[in-house]
Amino acid sequence: MTPEPIWIPLAEGRLFGVLHMPDTPPRGSILICPPFFHEHVRSQRLFALLADALCGHGFAVLRFDYLGSGDSEGADETFSMRGAERDALAAANWLGERAGRVRLVALGIRAGAHPAAAVFRQGKAGRLWLWQPILHGGAYLEQLRERAHLERQSSERYARPVADLAEDLATVMGFPCGVGLHDELAHAVLVLNDLDASHLLILDAAAASESASASGLMTLEEPLAGWADQLDMARIGLPPIRAIAARLADAGAVP
Repeated sequence: MTPEPIWIPLAEGRLFGVLHMPDTPPRGSILICPPFFHEHVRSQRLFALLADALCGHGFAVLRFDYLGSGDSEGADETFSMRGAERDALAAANWLGERAGRVRLVALGIRAGAHPAAAVFRQGKAGRLWLWQPILHGGAYLEQLRERAHLERQSSERYARPVADLAEDLATVMGFPCGVGLHDELAHAVLVLNDLDASHLLILDAAAASESASASGLMTLEEPLAGWADQLDMARIGLPPIRAIAARLADAGAVP
């Protein structure tokens, strides 16, 4: 059950990933499509521990980085939403070959819900799990701009407030976001009501989330529900991660 670093070759470059494979034949497989920008970096530990916990329940779990992000090849500026969908499909194919003929779940985190949904719509996954999904990219961009402004005003980071600069418009939370990616996000809308609700699970803090009516809802309690809104992410202990993994393992076992 030792995590295995792997590379997935694409024509555009190699994806870096980490495979969590159980010691016994897997009961299912789970592809984790990570969030974008700073949320990817800040959530590495959280979802690495979640992958370990799910592996302990008998699932083969693959975490990976999109091209142009994390430890995958490609310059930061090459990252795009269309590319993220391509990368997720390639990762799903790789995991399917490695895990064998077991059902695959696509787990999308925040904006990673979009590539995860693409995997599901392409028929590569039998289930779609979305962790606090970003449904409207334009609103998400505005939230990130406001958060970046708050970061510059933080007395914990700077002795005095830092002015918003014109060149900051080409970044999101310190990560490159060129015109192409900005336009993709600004026009991105994730529609869920056309999907089979029996194959869809939303993990969110609010029982009345916008997407809950079209799916099952698994409520996230603190501190799992609050990680994405923290400017300085606090360490999350093992008990809540193990608890949500057990609930997900039960959900993944349902035919």
